[in-house]
Amino acid sequence: MMDLPFLPPDDMPPVEVTLFDELLHRHLEQVSRNRFYELCDSTQQALLSLTQWYVETISGTMTLVILCHDMDSYPQIVETLPQFLERLKLLSNNSKICIQRPTDRGIVWRFEVEELSTEG
Repeated sequence: MMDLPFLPPDDMPPVEVTLFDELLHRHLEQVSRNRFYELCDSTQQALLSLTQWYVETISGTMTLVILCHDMDSYPQIVETLPQFLERLKLLSNNSKICIQRPTDRGIVWRFEVEELSTEG
């Protein structure tokens, strides 16, 4: 039998996710997206405008998802990863970046903040 954490009932997570919880989660993602965009310089913002991108949070991990629609924007996005990483680190230490090439051109690349931090 699994040991349950010794926490008072008020400190335990809710059994069910409510509509209010969902709304708060969506609001957090929208605020995170807006803040990330504001932290980017005008060149990075222009580059993001060539793609579809969003910020999502799953199990406490903030993920920047970038979907490239053509192969022209893809190498520019990959080249700008270190700058995007620096902006993302200002928002969360537990982050990932997911870059997807055009659907007919290959696999999705996923990078975690720690992976990129140790490379440079």
